[in-house]
Amino acid sequence: MDQTTIASPNPQNPRFNSALEAYQDYLTPPRYPWTKREIELADQASRRRLCVHGEQIEVYAWGVGEPVLLVHGWGGRATQFEAVVLALLDSGFRVVAFDAPGHGHASGDLSSGIAICDSMLAIADGEDEFAAVVAHSIGAVSTTSALRQGLAANRAVFLGACCRVIPTLLEFVSKRHLPSEMEREMLRLFDAQYGREDIDAIAIAPQMTVPLLVLHDREDAEIPFGDAEAYAETWPGSELAAISGVGHRRILRSRAVVDRIVRFLGPLE
Repeated sequence: MDQTTIASPNPQNPRFNSALEAYQDYLTPPRYPWTKREIELADQASRRRLCVHGEQIEVYAWGVGEPVLLVHGWGGRATQFEAVVLALLDSGFRVVAFDAPGHGHASGDLSSGIAICDSMLAIADGEDEFAAVVAHSIGAVSTTSALRQGLAANRAVFLGACCRVIPTLLEFVSKRHLPSEMEREMLRLFDAQYGREDIDAIAIAPQMTVPLLVLHDREDAEIPFGDAEAYAETWPGSELAAISGVGHRRILRSRAVVDRIVRFLGPLE
C-alpha cells in the first residue's frame, strides 16, 4: 500500500474524503512527547536500525545475559518499558526492545500489528532464542503471530493484552460515526492487506506451547478484561492474574506487575 502521509482530522469531527483516507488514518499511530527519563534510558542503550516494511526501525539493547524481548503496543515505544527494563537488568537479563514502523524513533507514519510482528522476526534473526517475550496491548497479537512463525522464546508475558485487531477497526469507525459503506470498504482494504488469522491471536492460541502469564486490569478502559480471559481460555498452560488500579498504560510502571514478571521469568523447572 502507498505509504503517503495523510493528516489526521480532528477525531471529534472527522472529515474523510474516502474509505482509503479513513483506513490510512486508522493505520497511523499517535506519537507522544518523550520524557527526560525515556531519553536517558535510550541514551544508555546500544542501538541499531533494521529495515522492516521499507521503514527503519530502532532497536535498543541493554545489559548482558539471556535476552528478553519487549514489544510495545499501538502508539507505544521501547522506552515506555523503563521499569521493566531496569528490573530485568537487575535480575541479570539482557533486554532487547524496539520502535516499530510509525513509532518512537522509527521512520514512517503508518503501522500495523503485522508490522510489529515482522519487526520482531527481523530482530530474532540475530538471536538464538529469547528467555522471554513481554508484550503490551496489540503487541500481544503480534507476539502470538511471531511465535507461530518460529520466534524462539521460552516464556511470554502479556500486559493489558489485545487479542483481536478487527474490533479496533470497528471501534475506530464507531467513534467517528463513519457510514456503513465506508466501514465495509475499510474492512475490504484490511482483508486485502492482511490475513485475518494472522492478527487473530485467539485463533492461533491453541497451537501455542510457550508458558504464558497474562496480567490485566479488570477496569482497563482501552482493552476489555475479556481479551485477557480469552487468552487464558485458549492458550494451553496459560495463567491469568487480574490487577487493580493500573489501567492500560500504568501497568507498565506498576511495581507489583514488574515484580510478578521477574518471578515468572525465573528458572524453568
